[in-house]
Amino acid sequence: MTIEQKAWLAGVIDGEGCVNIYPMQRAPSPRLTVANTNLLLLERVMEITQCGAIIRSSGRLVKKTGYTWQTTAADDIERVLTEVFPYLVIKAQQASLVIACCKLCALPRDERLPGRFTRVSEAIVSARWELMRRIKPLNGKFKGGEA
Repeated sequence: MTIEQKAWLAGVIDGEGCVNIYPMQRAPSPRLTVANTNLLLLERVMEITQCGAIIRSSGRLVKKTGYTWQTTAADDIERVLTEVFPYLVIKAQQASLVIACCKLCALPRDERLPGRFTRVSEAIVSARWELMRRIKPLNGKFKGGEA
């Protein structure tokens, strides 16, 4: 990415994006999304990031068709957020937590547990749950108590 592309993408993520960690069956996983009704904007995001997919969404109460670019691949999320991080303003805290989660998702083979699917230790699973707990108040999804 060029410096201009990094700065542009950071502005799009700050304004239209969601940098989050979502609960999954065993352990929380990172997700990076940008939602908009302008398909050209999201195609540009995909062109710059070289990853993800664009999903069409329309609701009964919405007059315009909406689109969401998203990636759930930890290595892609870590790469994109690391490149745009110096230019993020609003979502910098979330990005740092998601980058930490991505690092926990991309463990060397010798740190994984044996099994059919990639499994990680309980300590790593707990660390990912803790990161998810810490990101919730930053994304306005915290209910009750102090953040």
